[in-house]
Amino acid sequence: MSTPPHITRACAALDGVLATPVSARALATPTFPFFQDIVAEVSGATGFGLGLYDPSELKCRTAEAKRTYISKIAGFVGASLGTPVPPKPIADAVLVGGSNGNRALAEFLVSLAQAAKGAADKAADSGRPGKPA
Repeated sequence: MSTPPHITRACAALDGVLATPVSARALATPTFPFFQDIVAEVSGATGFGLGLYDPSELKCRTAEAKRTYISKIAGFVGASLGTPVPPKPIADAVLVGGSNGNRALAEFLVSLAQAAKGAADKAADSGRPGKPA
């Protein structure tokens, strides 16, 4: 069975940001820790979203805490790109699963990579210290 195009696009977008490639298989069946790791790696690689979460928000043990975490990064990406990013489909993909959710998650990860690259490029252009993508 071939990899769906939305998964391929997400992997390619993240490959431009992360040092370690994201596997299509992991993206097809995402878990919350996997999602959280991707967000953390993008932040570490580009500086995008650093300081967005306080330490207590990183210990997501309940579904509500996980949804709050996802809502916060979705809102930040949306504000950075100037386009609203609805968090519910992303949360559904990570917490519930399903092929439609995987499409929403893949589209979000492409947006996350775009926002992170854009923020890193702006930091480099302005001469501010930052982590270029």
